[in-house]
Amino acid sequence: MSKGLEICPECGGKIILSSFEKICERCGLGIEKNAYKKENRKTVIPKGINAPLKEISIHLNLNVNIRHYAVYYYKKIIEADEKTGFNLPLLAYCIFYSIRKHYQNISITLNDIAKAFQNFGYNLNSRSILKEGSKNMHYLHVNSSSNRSEDYLIRLVDMVIKHSEIPKRLAKLGVKWLRREFQNKLLMKSREILKELPFSQRCVINPFILTGAIIYLADKLIAQEYKQKSILTQRIISEATHIAEYSISDHYINLLKPIFFNSK
Repeated sequence: MSKGLEICPECGGKIILSSFEKICERCGLGIEKNAYKKENRKTVIPKGINAPLKEISIHLNLNVNIRHYAVYYYKKIIEADEKTGFNLPLLAYCIFYSIRKHYQNISITLNDIAKAFQNFGYNLNSRSILKEGSKNMHYLHVNSSSNRSEDYLIRLVDMVIKHSEIPKRLAKLGVKWLRREFQNKLLMKSREILKELPFSQRCVINPFILTGAIIYLADKLIAQEYKQKSILTQRIISEATHIAEYSISDHYINLLKPIFFNSK
């Protein structure tokens, strides 16, 4: 099957066959047509991408497929928008998007990615990464009808309410609500949050994970409204929904908290 040793035209690395196409083992560059590409030609990404991608990949121990996906999404966006210059926040977002879309069990957060770039002297933060993602997400043809937090809300709130610690938390904090009352308040407040959260901002991340973070925020806003302590913790939501606790924290801190608390 081998046609001899193939070399990456960008970095000189060895070409290997991944699940989707021939890619460079060193830098993740896609070499030939695959299921994603309509054109049958070699493509080379802008040269500026290789150094930071390699640095971040080594620093965060990203596997070759994550690098491959990040390169693919980056190329797709800059080609669709006819951009020619190097876009560092976009590259960072494509790394984040690749992890969240294809490797959700990897515990790398948006802050981790931002700090990795900062470690190599790049001026980047999590907010600028999310902002770049929201500007360019439409080029990835996200289907909004199948990527909505609203579709998960009732089920996830129900799972959280059924957690064994909820009655104990209600009693400990002196809250007189029944489970059903708390459930209704969580649903109503979560729907209010979703109405205020522009799709351009929430479409850049996994809607299932976002829903868990929204439930956490809803409880905090309810506590603020009724002048009481929060009933839920990130651990309770994580255990009930099987969403990683670090993911709930990452989405709350980097997306929701700046909008619903810092701006008020």
